[in-house]
Amino acid sequence: MITIRKKHHVPGDIDSDIEWLKRLLKDLENIRDGIFP
Repeated sequence: MITIRKKHHVPGDIDSDIEWLKRLLKDLENIRDGIFP
């Protein structure tokens, strides 16, 4: 869970969350295109 406490401050490791979401998106795009893991 992400909580915004102050303007422009997000506690937690948002960079690793973004990288995980990018990998998830790529996996979903591959599945859509018929490329299965």
